[in-house]
Amino acid sequence: MISGSFISSAADKNYSSSPAITVEQGDYVQAVGTVILKGDIWIIRVSENNDIVDYAPLNLPKNYQRVGMVVKFAGNVKYISDTDRLAGITLVITQIKSVN
Repeated sequence: MISGSFISSAADKNYSSSPAITVEQGDYVQAVGTVILKGDIWIIRVSENNDIVDYAPLNLPKNYQRVGMVVKFAGNVKYISDTDRLAGITLVITQIKSVN
């Protein structure tokens, strides 16, 4: 559920949507994903059907840094230059909650 990239309303409480490959700076993301460790970087992986989107949150709280934890989260996409190598789409989390 990404504003502009996912077709969803903020009032939609089921949080089921297909991840979009393209997101832009400032997009609002709201989804359910699994916390994984990619190298030494914490990632939230959102997958549905054959689509996978990895988000690299800049402010993932320590108590959510557990491999395999399923979380419901929301946040804003942050711009990082094309020359930076990223493990996922950079995100500033505004809300997060464990669902398992």
